Amino acid sequence: MAKAVLPKKLTPATRIAPAAGRMIDAKTDEVQSFLAAALGGDVEGVHDLRVALRRLRETLRLFWPAVPRPRRRLMAQVIELNECLGRVRDHDVLADHVRALLQRAPEAASTLRPVLAAWAATRQRAWEEFADLWQRLAGRGRFLRRLRRLARATRKSRGGVADLSLDRLAHTAVLARLERVEQRLTAAQSGDDPAALHRVRLAVKRLKYTLEPFLRVFPSLASSYEVVSETQELLGLAHDLDVLKAALSEHFRGGRPAEAEPAFLALAAWREQAHAAARESLIALTDEAWRRGLLDALD
Repeated sequence: MAKAVLPKKLTPATRIAPAAGRMIDAKTDEVQSFLAAALGGDVEGVHDLRVALRRLRETLRLFWPAVPRPRRRLMAQVIELNECLGRVRDHDVLADHVRALLQRAPEAASTLRPVLAAWAATRQRAWEEFADLWQRLAGRGRFLRRLRRLARATRKSRGGVADLSLDRLAHTAVLARLERVEQRLTAAQSGDDPAALHRVRLAVKRLKYTLEPFLRVFPSLASSYEVVSETQELLGLAHDLDVLKAALSEHFRGGRPAEAEPAFLALAAWREQAHAAARESLIALTDEAWRRGLLDALD
């Protein structure tokens, strides 16, 4: 994953409005840097642009109170583009995991390789849908220009939340995301419920994206952020393998050939390991010293 682009020279005392404008500009730069590769169909380019669009979406959500109302319709386009590109990325992730599964169960190659071919065709259609959507919503630089105008307008916002300091927003936003994680931890750590693990994964991911914009403003957040990021990666793998299991079952819904059994057995073992590692990683987020360190970093 490409490193987040963050503006320089922000401080805890910076007003939220100019900070938000500069952050939107930084996220626009990030989106722009990966456009050519993603629109060319490159797998890594698609991944990097997907992350950049997600970071842009979460930045807009974080600074929402300071965003001028007439321009908020841009958020709907950010969400639509992110979701459309996500369907492309989902196929790339599935393909990566099928290739890894081939290493674990090479005897299943005769059944898994046709799966890869079929999913590659579906991925191509999803990518074409994204390319068409981009041209319709954002062609000739329209989307990027709208974001630049939004950044300028946001920097000029006055009154209410816009005039508060950045540290006020950081503390409030991070605490809210942290509490959501904590609300979902117990259910995720007990038993073997993929849905509970998925819910805490979403909460951890949102905490991660809420912390990111403040990493330069509060440098001591770095160690807490790394814990969250590592946990999110492990939770993500567990979720990906749940999705892979469902996708393979759907692919063979007409009848699973005997040659596919080694792949399903290998996937079951891999999935069990991933779920165990994901649940183990959640222990770090229950540590009171870690929680105190996270909140102290924002003071």
